[in-house]
Amino acid sequence: MIDHWQRKSLGLTCDEYCVLLQIYDYCKLKKLKSFIYNKQFASHTKKYLCLETQEQVLILRSLIKKGFFHRTKIPNRFTRDQSSLAPFEMNDDAFEELWSKFGKVGNKKMAKDAYEKTIRYDKHEFLMKRCSMYLEHLSITQQSQLHMSTWLNPDKKRYMDVYKTKNRKHAEGSFFK
Repeated sequence: MIDHWQRKSLGLTCDEYCVLLQIYDYCKLKKLKSFIYNKQFASHTKKYLCLETQEQVLILRSLIKKGFFHRTKIPNRFTRDQSSLAPFEMNDDAFEELWSKFGKVGNKKMAKDAYEKTIRYDKHEFLMKRCSMYLEHLSITQQSQLHMSTWLNPDKKRYMDVYKTKNRKHAEGSFFK
């Protein structure tokens, strides 16, 4: 899923954004500070993004021109610019803030994994507001609280549910008359 707001703020095309995410995930998984463009990565990217090798090379050159990567002295090795990838980085303090506000319900590791996936699409401030609404909803309805990993699951998006709150205006008003 492409976060077009984030993509546009970075000044990237959809293909550039997808390749950048792919590289970021690859570097994070392998705990690399530099990225090597090789056949293994090219076939992996072709499988997931359906981009031919020539297209990948053009996109990578474009990302280098835009300053997301820098060439090193070693052929096909690039270092990533930390400031350019800041929107993709997860802030541990932000997760801890949400974790404590949510009430530390469920498995913390699973919740952190779900947060890492969700934070790509929705901002931390938005999740904090939704958490407040959810907790207020629970106090009104007396329902049991979900585990945080379930609430944040990017496939289910339970944090987007409609909640009953004290300040919420119901379907009464001049619009429905």
